[in-house]
Amino acid sequence: MTLLEIFHKSQVLEKIFPESALLIVLGLIVGLILDELWVLDIYLHPDLFFLYLLPPIALDAGYFLPNNAFFLNIGTILLYAVVGTIFNIITIERVYTTEKKSVIKQQQ
Repeated sequence: MTLLEIFHKSQVLEKIFPESALLIVLGLIVGLILDELWVLDIYLHPDLFFLYLLPPIALDAGYFLPNNAFFLNIGTILLYAVVGTIFNIITIERVYTTEKKSVIKQQQ
């Protein structure tokens, strides 16, 4: 019997401890064991993550999201989208102009 099967058959554990938390703890344990036993260093390149691993996760979450939950939270979703976009525009503009001013001062 696997750990997840035991978890799902035990209703007491399921009420106290969410499945996502169990998977995080399980991942930490497996990661620590592999870190101790594995000889080679493993590196996850950002391109691999953003191009091949993240899109299926995001698309799966969007596909299985109930329409009711989406439309109940559309105001919050749009608020985060608009405020986040405006915040990013202002932050990038400030960094760009600050850098541009420092380059001009160095040239003089």
